[in-house]
Amino acid sequence: MNLRYTINGCLALAVVLLTMNLSLTALAQDEEAQVVNREYHLKAAFLFHFTSFIGWPDGALGDEFIEVGVLGQDPFGDALDTIDGKVVQGRTIVVKRSRSTEELSSCAVLFIARSEQAQLQEIVSKVGHRPVLTVSEIKGFAHQWGVINFETVGNRVRFEINNEAAKRSRLQISSRLLKVSTIVDDLHQATARR
Repeated sequence: MNLRYTINGCLALAVVLLTMNLSLTALAQDEEAQVVNREYHLKAAFLFHFTSFIGWPDGALGDEFIEVGVLGQDPFGDALDTIDGKVVQGRTIVVKRSRSTEELSSCAVLFIARSEQAQLQEIVSKVGHRPVLTVSEIKGFAHQWGVINFETVGNRVRFEINNEAAKRSRLQISSRLLKVSTIVDDLHQATARR
């Protein structure tokens, strides 16, 4: 057997295996991106539907719009564009994105991105007891500060609700929404009493 053909054959095999490996890696990454994309489209749909099951105090919402804000590094990509302009409770959804709570101060729904975890307590204190539905996917968010927390278990998106936090924000959550969620203890109130 000629050594040159053996080396060329090995090189060709190595190139084929490398190409297959890169293709499989790209395929796996593409599949993972599709799963994440689906996850955030589902979370966007949940944000839209949450507005149907929340009662805000009189005068808390404008006559025309319900503003949904994303604070921090937006994980949704174009998923929130699917709800922008839809109508709920006779008002049009308007999606806003910012890294500043001041720029989102008119929002009735505030999604706090993971990028804001270090400033979470400060953010929630700025929102205060205003009638704002706070939502996040930061671990433990609903226990400590917020009203609704998304959690992904396997390939399913679920959500936790802190009804006491909702009451502090003067929001009323429909019993229908409470039935399909996990109700969590309000640890924020427990630490405030100490």
